[in-house]
Amino acid sequence: ITAEIVEVESVITWDFDVLRGDVVFSLFHSKRAPEVGQKEPASGATGAASGNNVQLMDKNWVLGVDYRRVEAPLVCREGESIQGSHVTRWPGFYILQWKMHSPASGSSLARVDDVLASLQGSSHKCKVLYYFEVLASEDFRGSMSSLESCSGFSQLSGVTSSSNKSHSSSLISR
Repeated sequence: ITAEIVEVESVITWDFDVLRGDVVFSLFHSKRAPEVGQKEPASGATGAASGNNVQLMDKNWVLGVDYRRVEAPLVCREGESIQGSHVTRWPGFYILQWKMHSPASGSSLARVDDVLASLQGSSHKCKVLYYFEVLASEDFRGSMSSLESCSGFSQLSGVTSSSNKSHSSSLISR
């Protein structure tokens, strides 16, 4: 999912439920507009409404050159509900990404059901129901209570900060 940001310090909020499979959620920034339309049949997560996996970032894009990561990857398990927010630092395009989590990638011993799942060519290995919203900086006014009252998200965790201009938070609930 892509959100075009014109005003610096706008707030991107998200709320999603992992309905099937485990996913890795990340947030990226790019000055270039992603091209929509390339389908990626066997990986990623789907919006529950569309049922299609769409590759937004060109496979030729280079991390650190064409786009940058602004939220650390977060592994989200089936059945979890995730809410979070990010205060933008630059104008451009912010890309919310869900990719299928592959637990076998870091381990030499893969579980049999993981191997079988990876061999099946189904495009519906993961399913995510999501909602996101972009709030203007004047609506946010720098406080979590303003964010909560403006966005409709009832529970957000405390803000973590890497600088005084970039704030983000995520909360996992079961």
